[in-house]
Amino acid sequence: MPHLATCDSLAVEVGVLAEVVRAADPQTPVSTCDPWVLADLLGHLGQVHRWAWSMVRDLSHSRLAGREKLFPAPEPAQLTAWLAAGGDDAAPRRRRAGPRRHPEDRR
Repeated sequence: MPHLATCDSLAVEVGVLAEVVRAADPQTPVSTCDPWVLADLLGHLGQVHRWAWSMVRDLSHSRLAGREKLFPAPEPAQLTAWLAAGGDDAAPRRRRAGPRRHPEDRR
């Protein structure tokens, strides 16, 4: 998938997920991520988006450690809005950064 399409898809898909789970109970078990509940999964996804775009923003040459401490998830009532905001933020940052890969990325 071309870079810009991937960026657009990120914001759309995260927004769709946030909308789908907006009314769900945050304690709903996530069977594919046992023993996680929905709040754990949404917190993890929101942290990953913020972690990734912070490395893009800083043009980091190494992985940023301490994702959970650097980007703590909010209370369950704010999780879906926080998740959607992270997707909305990540997409334009990826667009601006361009499709370049890290020099050590040989894929």
